[in-house]
Amino acid sequence: MIDPTSNLKYIPIEKNAPTSHSWWRFTDGEEFDTITLVIRNEHLGTIDTSCRKLKKVLQEIIDLANE
Repeated sequence: MIDPTSNLKYIPIEKNAPTSHSWWRFTDGEEFDTITLVIRNEHLGTIDTSCRKLKKVLQEIIDLANE
């Protein structure tokens, strides 16, 4: 949904994330789950921010954070 062309690399929590490339990771924990999304300049224009699904997911995250 965020990266339909699969340009963003998934980096597991056990590995160090690159400092010069775009990447993402998901971490689940006892108290909360975390999505980390790092977008570097080369990918800034490739994410379709008008996608309804993406907007819905981001709005749910914001709504939960504001509870």
